[in-house]
Amino acid sequence: MTALSYVLQYLHIVCAAFWIGSLLYTELILWPRLRAIGELARIQTALRDVRMRKIMGVFIVGTIVTGFARGLTGGVLDRLFTPYGVLFIGGAIFAVFMMTWWLAFPPRSLKMGWRLFYASFWIVLAFMIGMRFAA
Repeated sequence: MTALSYVLQYLHIVCAAFWIGSLLYTELILWPRLRAIGELARIQTALRDVRMRKIMGVFIVGTIVTGFARGLTGGVLDRLFTPYGVLFIGGAIFAVFMMTWWLAFPPRSLKMGWRLFYASFWIVLAFMIGMRFAA
């Protein structure tokens, strides 16, 4: 592994840790508590402000872009038809969907789309774990 691959791997993990941490906190702790006290709509609107979305965007897009870059520097293009390459392509498809969905700024009323977004996170994580074993 080159120095660039190590740097990309580190950045990928840092971005992903921030993303998963914020995802778990908001969905499992913050939203249910705010819903219980009747403040969910007001607070959620403030948190979906453009400035707040830019902060999260750095980590969401950063996770996906560094994941692609890490794969490319690791030689995934030479192994596309191996289990590692197939897992990389599968993860990339879901990652592009997730990034596109999030950047489209969809309203929370599109519950099925958000459920697919959250499910895709775990699918991509499973692909990444599989890639570790297939490498």
